[in-house]
Amino acid sequence: MQVLRVARYSASRVGQLSTTAPAWNRLTPRCVPRQFSTRSALLNNKNMFNTNSEEPKQQKKQSGANELESDEAEPQSQKKNRKRFVFLGLCALMPIISGYLGTWQVQRLQWKVDKIADCENRLLQDPLPLPGHITEDQDVLEKEFEYRKVVVTGTLCHDEEFLVGPRMKDSVEGYFLVTPLDRSKTGGSKLLIKRGWISKEMADQKKRDPLALPKGEVSLVCLLRPVPLKNTFTPDSPTSPSVRIYNFMDIPTMAKFTGAQNVYLEEEINMNIGGHEWVTESHMMNHGVPIGKLPKVDLRNTHLQYIATWYGVCVFTTVMLVIMWRKGRMSTLDKKVAYSRKYVT
Repeated sequence: MQVLRVARYSASRVGQLSTTAPAWNRLTPRCVPRQFSTRSALLNNKNMFNTNSEEPKQQKKQSGANELESDEAEPQSQKKNRKRFVFLGLCALMPIISGYLGTWQVQRLQWKVDKIADCENRLLQDPLPLPGHITEDQDVLEKEFEYRKVVVTGTLCHDEEFLVGPRMKDSVEGYFLVTPLDRSKTGGSKLLIKRGWISKEMADQKKRDPLALPKGEVSLVCLLRPVPLKNTFTPDSPTSPSVRIYNFMDIPTMAKFTGAQNVYLEEEINMNIGGHEWVTESHMMNHGVPIGKLPKVDLRNTHLQYIATWYGVCVFTTVMLVIMWRKGRMSTLDKKVAYSRKYVT
């Protein structure tokens, strides 16, 4: 009996479940996982179709971008190589130019050595009486008579003297004294004589010793020199004859105002002026006596330094050019190997 009751209860329970279940559950077997798997499969298939259709487009876009990049990279590389060759070409001019200038300075050095030797030989010769009129061609005077001792005779025109400066001598400020020499009594021309240096305190003639202003006819031993040239930074000379202080040894302007020849002479130092024997330069300075030039050649010779400079620049730029050329020709693999050798232990 109990068995029958259990069987009936189970049968009735199954019937209730079947009647209360939804229609779609009763009509179809319970395969919910299969239903969801079908939807996911459809979605996967759709995605698969979509990806398959978009893949060629992406590949085309990528290939097009690569082509554009390659087209852009090629002109950029060409521009880079062109700039590099232009830069190397300009750098290659430096060794050529500096080497040429160094060779030119070698020639100038030989020319300057020969010129100094000629001037020293002229200093050893006896003073030459200067004729009444001499050429004003500075090239001829420089080539044939520079540092040649000459004797000039005439009267010093102290009222027409010029002061050039200021100039320093032994830490004392002063001026170069330029005085015209009148040679009209002997039929000669007027000349400008650079008598020497005087201190600033003695610029006024009233403060000088009377022996510093010799009267009458005098004979002076001078050195013929080319007229100094004015550079760009030199101030302009006075335009009025009444101004007697100059910043530069402007012989042409002085000659124009005094009627003298455009010739430049430097008086040799004379310790016997006005019949008095001057012992020291300080003695002459204190009495306003011009301190003349020592008979020596003072031409500057700096060509050897220029030779070393230009040839040094030539060697340095040549080495740098070779290094830059080798670095430019080095491949990427060589650069990596060089870097690893240098920095990787």
